[in-house]
Amino acid sequence: MVDELRPITRDEYERWNRVPYAGFSNIPERAEVAGWEHQLEPERTLVAIEDGEFVGTTAVLTFEMRVPGGAMLPTAGVTAVSVLPTHRRRGVLSAMMRRQLKDVHERGEALAALWASESLIYGRFGYGMAILGERWRIERVRAAFRRPPPEESGGRVRLVQRDEARRRFPAIYARALEGHTGMVRHAETFWDTQYGPGPWEPQPEKSEPFLAIYQRDDLDEGYVTYRVSSENTRPRELEVRQLYAATPEAHEALWRFIFGVDLVDVVTARSRPVDDALPWLLEDPRRLERSVGDAAWLRLVDVETALAARTYAASGRLVLGVRDRFCPWNDGTYALDVESDGTARCARVGDPPDLEADVDALAAAYLGGTTVGTLARAGRVIEQQEGAVMAADAIFRTERAPWCALHF
Repeated sequence: MVDELRPITRDEYERWNRVPYAGFSNIPERAEVAGWEHQLEPERTLVAIEDGEFVGTTAVLTFEMRVPGGAMLPTAGVTAVSVLPTHRRRGVLSAMMRRQLKDVHERGEALAALWASESLIYGRFGYGMAILGERWRIERVRAAFRRPPPEESGGRVRLVQRDEARRRFPAIYARALEGHTGMVRHAETFWDTQYGPGPWEPQPEKSEPFLAIYQRDDLDEGYVTYRVSSENTRPRELEVRQLYAATPEAHEALWRFIFGVDLVDVVTARSRPVDDALPWLLEDPRRLERSVGDAAWLRLVDVETALAARTYAASGRLVLGVRDRFCPWNDGTYALDVESDGTARCARVGDPPDLEADVDALAAAYLGGTTVGTLARAGRVIEQQEGAVMAADAIFRTERAPWCALHF
């Protein structure tokens, strides 16, 4: 049993930080430890204490997430969730999740999001598998494009150093964010730890990533970061760490640059959008090995606020019965009234529901990462009024699949 559950103070960070590393069986690197400390908001941490020992941790990074229609919704970025191996199966995690979601709700954040270490953990706390991502691998010699590069594009790619990346990457990311639901706007401390000076800089024995910007007409339109394995390694691998583009031209130009790096055998990338255009740019798309997995998981902390915040693809009225055993303030029936311009009102009602679902299923459909129809076929959404599933699919449809490549 947990004796105490509370936020930590700044001077308790080192002791607190040992728990997630033990929980994930990792050996911390000095730069990584320093980076996390710089981003950490002590008042948004939790530590579970038993007999004076720190046995469980979790924390929240303050984000905003882009939801369909373009609104940026305050979102709790849940991270550092861990319980010591010696204290599992004792209710420590449930106690932390319950307290954390209560705190998030009282703070007025309608959403919480996380990356799950195991997909069986967080559904019972109301998180739904909301965003998928693709992992890619291709032999560089097979990565030919269907068409030649534009002759008069006016664009170029150039390598930059950390200080220039710190100045210029945030604006590129902000422009790229506008094209994708599910992406998050994070605090400046994140950019500090990625590219700014400080103890979080890569250690001399570690390979620092290469950083490149695509510019067209003196405007920054995209960037890529990548690492290349040791020249003694075969096959020699170039791993794309981040690639964000504000325009289709920048997206294509950056991939052309990556596939043109010499002395590389294989190119890999992870957490790419499931509707990325790259396979349709390639001459031989089958050579791009693609596997799909879950990326960010989403939790509707305030169902009414979350449903009213996004826009929808069709007008109409939908009455939703939402079951939420973990956050009882959400449990109830809601009428979603969508206007012809896609804006909506949401309020509790006493009407019989058209559809019934647990809150994790509603979260899975919220950003458009899956359809209500798919969830209904899986038994996760129950149709109470004939035609309601079809109507919900039309209402919740999004132009693009959601994407979030930022691990937190």
